[in-house]
Amino acid sequence: MLKGLFTIFIGSFLLVCLLSTQANAQEQPSPLKLADRHYFMGEYKLAAMIYEKDLEQNKKLEISRIEKLADCYAQINDFENAIKYYRMATAMSGAKNQDWLYFGDALKAKGNYQEAKIAYSHYSDNNLQSVKNRIAGCDSAEKWKTHPLNKIYNIKQLNSNLSDWGAVNYRNQAVLFVSDSLRYGVVDVDNRNKRSGRTNNSYHKIYSIDNLSNTNNSVYGFDKDVNYSSNHIGPIWFNRSFDTALITYTNFQSLKKIRQKVGEPGFHFNIYGTRRLTLYQAVMKNGKWNEPTPFQYNKENEYSVGHATVSPDGQKLYFASDRPEGYGKIDIWYCVKTADGNWGPPQNCGPMINTPDDDAFPFMDKNGNLYYASKGKIGMGGYDIYKTSFVNDKWMEPVNMRYPINSEGDDFSFYIPNDKESEGYFASNRDGGLGSDDIYGFILRPENTPIRKHVIKMIVKDDENNEPLPFSVIDVSESGKVTRLNGNSNGTSFYPIEEGSSCNITVQHNDYRKTMFPLSIAAPAEDTLAYELRLPRSLVNKNLVQGDLFEIKYLYYDFDKWDIRPDAALILDELNTLMTVKYPNLVIELSSHTDSRGPTEYNQKLSDKRAASAKQYLVDHGIKANRIISKGYGETHLKNRCKDGVECSEAEHQQNRRTEVKVLKLNG
Repeated sequence: MLKGLFTIFIGSFLLVCLLSTQANAQEQPSPLKLADRHYFMGEYKLAAMIYEKDLEQNKKLEISRIEKLADCYAQINDFENAIKYYRMATAMSGAKNQDWLYFGDALKAKGNYQEAKIAYSHYSDNNLQSVKNRIAGCDSAEKWKTHPLNKIYNIKQLNSNLSDWGAVNYRNQAVLFVSDSLRYGVVDVDNRNKRSGRTNNSYHKIYSIDNLSNTNNSVYGFDKDVNYSSNHIGPIWFNRSFDTALITYTNFQSLKKIRQKVGEPGFHFNIYGTRRLTLYQAVMKNGKWNEPTPFQYNKENEYSVGHATVSPDGQKLYFASDRPEGYGKIDIWYCVKTADGNWGPPQNCGPMINTPDDDAFPFMDKNGNLYYASKGKIGMGGYDIYKTSFVNDKWMEPVNMRYPINSEGDDFSFYIPNDKESEGYFASNRDGGLGSDDIYGFILRPENTPIRKHVIKMIVKDDENNEPLPFSVIDVSESGKVTRLNGNSNGTSFYPIEEGSSCNITVQHNDYRKTMFPLSIAAPAEDTLAYELRLPRSLVNKNLVQGDLFEIKYLYYDFDKWDIRPDAALILDELNTLMTVKYPNLVIELSSHTDSRGPTEYNQKLSDKRAASAKQYLVDHGIKANRIISKGYGETHLKNRCKDGVECSEAEHQQNRRTEVKVLKLNG
């Protein structure tokens, strides 16, 4: 997440909504004034672009501008550019002491631990405990990375190229999570084009996926009565029966207008609001969520309250807040349930848990262990995840969860489902993910416990008649290494893999399509895991006649995306060969279809983009553009009964999510 993750929601940053100038109405602000305006509004992406452009054109190395530019990049997690400009700033006369601290933080966020320690040593108050912790964290991180304690894996079904976090289990194997990717099915369509001033992305909403074990499940917006807001929503917590939810909302509070000078005399703007977190409760009755009601200790005019979790006995509610009289910027607080069923006044969890920095995202598992994210203890990067428990009326010393759960980035939003002991989800913005924040699965192990081994039993079959295909060629790609296997006469092969690992399996067999199967291994009970790898017939040898309409099986897209994935590229390569070798004058309509879930207009636009993306891939690989007409049909050509309002299985919805080819001309 962005630097100062919690401040996106809890930190009381000022959102400027009304700009005015006392200069002549015809006088336009200079680029630097405009950049300053965006900077003070918290619009860091826009500010950075203007600062960069002005620097490129004018070559003026003013220290204040370089510092702001470095800060802009740090705020949006572009730490490579942050390092570049902090390095520049600290080499200039007039550099501030704080620049060295932020320089060290940016270096640490990229895993440059040795250089980060040097930067911290230049900070004049390097004997402060917070700076000592930063330096000690650099040493600990290098040690922990050489001895990984647990296993993690990216849950690609949930993640996008933007921010995805806050995963929790829900009814019937569903998973809910928070995202600003604005995937289809989100309820507040009226706000679809509104953007967060800080990130220039859409507002965070709560999304749902039916079952993680089905890699083709789609993601949709959660319940409209819970999920409707013009601002950020999330995270969400449920009780064991899933009929009570605690939800964090970001509220906009109007304040007295303040005139503040920016830049040269004559340029002013008005600040008229802040964004703070508020906590709400929703209760389900008769199968419907009631309108959420506010937590009695919200005080959005003064501070934030959010990120709630409740103890397994239901007697204590924990939350994060920047309310006064805490130990740091953001602390973990709790309320005790009173005899009348209400919550007593908030109490601070104390200095064993809270630090002078940010402590947030509390979660309590069914055994009473408290997990939370902190920036103020010895850690690997920004937010690290810690575990503690309450024993003999006091909190135990929090234990760092270490690598690979923690990383050089922000690691937060830890969660273990009630039906699990050592498996769950967390979020991280570490390098190597799909986007800003990604959701990861984890498998916890006591130190020195050996990693469990499994064997994948792969059976290659014909997609139509279910007959085994003997002697297939199978390539297993794991952690950058490719292992080639050959199936036996029964179409079977075996591959050893560690628990928590993931791989891509690519299968080839004579006249069948070369097909890729992504696979992730969580923590199954069985030692041998059987998978059927079903191959469709190759398109290359397909015989066509005028007017043919056929589906391209297994051409999938990531949720709410239209990028061509590696497995989809293999399929389009076959279509390319068909159009190049066997039918060099073939003209086709390439169409994309969605299921009925989600807004009709959005489904139409998504299918248009997917069809156009597939066409562009073929054009980029040598097919003339005039031989392909791309067409999105959205949900207008359903293959079955699953129209709006009809309850259908995921398999039935999948029949409608397809790509088709229609033969328009065989001879050009």
